[in-house]
Amino acid sequence: MLYQKIGMSLLAAALSMSLTSCQALSMQTITDRLDSFGAAISGSPASAADSDSASAKAESTAHAEAAIPAQAAQESTALLSLFWMEDGDWIWQDETMRCRAAWEYLYLSEADAAAYPELAKRLDALNREAAESGARWIADMKANMGGAAGLSTYTQHNAVQRADQAILSIFQQIDFDTDAFSSGTVVWSTNLDPATGKELTLADVFVDPAGLPALLEKQCSVEGQVPGGNIKEYLQTAIAQKEFLWTVDFQKVTFAFPFASTGPDEQGQISASLWFRQSPELFQDKFRHPAAQYAIRLMPGVPLEIDLDSRDARVDTISIAADQDEFGGYTRLDLSVNGTAKTLLPDGEIGSYYMGSMYLVHLTDGQQVLYLDTMLENAYHVLSVYHLPDMQLLERYWGLGFYEQFADDTGNQTTLFTDPADFRLYKREELLGTMWASGDFQADTSSGLPFAKTSYFDLDMPRTLTAKTQVGATALPEQKQAFIAAGTVLTLLRTDCLSYVDVRTPDGQEYRIPVDASQWPITVNGVPADECFDGMLYTG
Repeated sequence: MLYQKIGMSLLAAALSMSLTSCQALSMQTITDRLDSFGAAISGSPASAADSDSASAKAESTAHAEAAIPAQAAQESTALLSLFWMEDGDWIWQDETMRCRAAWEYLYLSEADAAAYPELAKRLDALNREAAESGARWIADMKANMGGAAGLSTYTQHNAVQRADQAILSIFQQIDFDTDAFSSGTVVWSTNLDPATGKELTLADVFVDPAGLPALLEKQCSVEGQVPGGNIKEYLQTAIAQKEFLWTVDFQKVTFAFPFASTGPDEQGQISASLWFRQSPELFQDKFRHPAAQYAIRLMPGVPLEIDLDSRDARVDTISIAADQDEFGGYTRLDLSVNGTAKTLLPDGEIGSYYMGSMYLVHLTDGQQVLYLDTMLENAYHVLSVYHLPDMQLLERYWGLGFYEQFADDTGNQTTLFTDPADFRLYKREELLGTMWASGDFQADTSSGLPFAKTSYFDLDMPRTLTAKTQVGATALPEQKQAFIAAGTVLTLLRTDCLSYVDVRTPDGQEYRIPVDASQWPITVNGVPADECFDGMLYTG
């Protein structure tokens, strides 16, 4: 492991730890926790300062001065379908939250779990390790919190860089702030073969991995003084001993080599990126021909380096900065593109938005948008779409968000948006009660806005209503006028979220019930809906 090889001084710097002032999170505790990840990670944990450099300074000057040549239009890998879920724990003392821990899980969709069973098992193992690490931090805080004041936090994120048939590449990060004691960040990377669930090696991705030290020496950015002074030799040693982080995205492979500096700085780093378009001959074929359209989840504090438009001579930097109050409400949510920042919180809504998910959506070369899914109180989602790189708001969809599925043993799992050509959105509407529905969408390649593939939404939560009186409806599929008898139990099926709700009776017959939601109370055939049905429930 990296922290064993380079010495504890670098890890102490990485975590901003004070060993004399903090026994609640001792260095051994951090080391033990990172050991729980052990062989599960590819590369090694590194410092928070390294994480910014790994993303923000990975490109060479030569790359920035010239546009990358166009890549051949070839696509060979289908995107994976994933879900993510946040879990956590809290410590309250004297009616005040003292500690909050949050960590994330990753899951394959049911179809992909069947197609990639070994990858599904590997993700289950990573999820268990994330839960154990968070639970251990909470236990440490309970045992050693003492008289510290204020809120201590622990947050673990999974920033999926690429998810397709070739690779599942994840940049992972733990941020912690133990109030007056210490704060810091640990980062590492995981690169998995979907077919086997095993860690990919450099030889799996590169045609000639032995030539990497020489290539990286030419491309790299260096902070601090490299031990021994010879960059190429240091890279050779670091690669041989696996003392580095690396991730694969849709445009490049990024490397970070943290080291204990021999100069005045306590730590240093060598970072570099090798781009598919710039040097396609370096890479195995299946990695350099990714999907033409894709989405990448943006994580607060983890800058994304990407070429938004190969026709210009610029590598673009996109980052999210976020602050939250003790209840998880955003007090700051800022988007920055190439150093220009814009707040994403509507005026007067500070502290009202929770659980944000942000995605860069790549449609074509030079055409990208940002999807922001936030949640208000009572699980009411708002989906906002911004044009890039100018960050102009294109549309805001109230009541719309990424699809969630409920698993009995885990809780709500939310779609990890990967494919702009095929994704599912969740919608909440007040019709015959509060209804949660979902539908299939794709992003328009010209505007970037989502549009529905069907004219209806499926009603996902199993609910029934009982007719209190005879209700006029349309029999399906015959499209004939009919009546639903009083006392009939109706299972909710689908809706256009505007003018009708489709239902099924116990004998299998389907009906379309007309609904007028343009006024309150909502009416059915001109009659208030609550006079027509029992069982309607509304969320406040």
